[in-house]
Amino acid sequence: MELFIGTTILTARRAKGLTQESLASLVGVSAAAVSKWETGASYPDITLLPPLARALGMTVDALLNFHPAPSPEELLAITQRLRAIFDEQGFDAGQQATEEALHEYPSCGTLKISAGGLYFHYLASALAHADDPEQKGEALIARCLALFEQGEQQSEEAGEKLGAKLMRINALTILGHYDEAETLIDSLPTQPLANADVLRLNLRLRKTGWTKPSSLPENGCSPMSTKRWAH
Repeated sequence: MELFIGTTILTARRAKGLTQESLASLVGVSAAAVSKWETGASYPDITLLPPLARALGMTVDALLNFHPAPSPEELLAITQRLRAIFDEQGFDAGQQATEEALHEYPSCGTLKISAGGLYFHYLASALAHADDPEQKGEALIARCLALFEQGEQQSEEAGEKLGAKLMRINALTILGHYDEAETLIDSLPTQPLANADVLRLNLRLRKTGWTKPSSLPENGCSPMSTKRWAH
């Protein structure tokens, strides 16, 4: 994760009307050290963050540009950036960038749901170049399941929670974990955004290997092909 503390220090120092020398004197370092911070050549020692923030008239969180979770606008930008990486650089690069974003915001349920959705969407691309598509597919679906479950637990939005649960039902169905999928279906609210009867029918058709989805209603999740990784 790249820190932009140097830009923050520079902007705040100028806003306070301080020179590099005067700021350095306030926190007990050399002007050369301040210059290195502002150019990104080095970072302040962690013990200097509180006095540096006080000298600049801000909190340590503001100095570090810390946010516990991305704003909706930032989340949209992150998702668009990740999608572009998947499209332009391939699945491996997209997966690496996605995991880095997840490490940056480890408690953001919305981001975890989005990440699981990206993996699910680009699953076919991942398998196309895999040495062992079966093993790769199972590992990725398992990762999606973990992300959807964590996202459901951490999200505060009812709609997101329900969406994550529906994606878990789809993923469990693909893996053939039918009992777990049915348990989740039974836990859906009485008036969900998706029809539980359609989900249950999808599950039972998947069990029996039925492959013609065209006659089923479109509300809820449509049945998936019996091809293992179709979605």
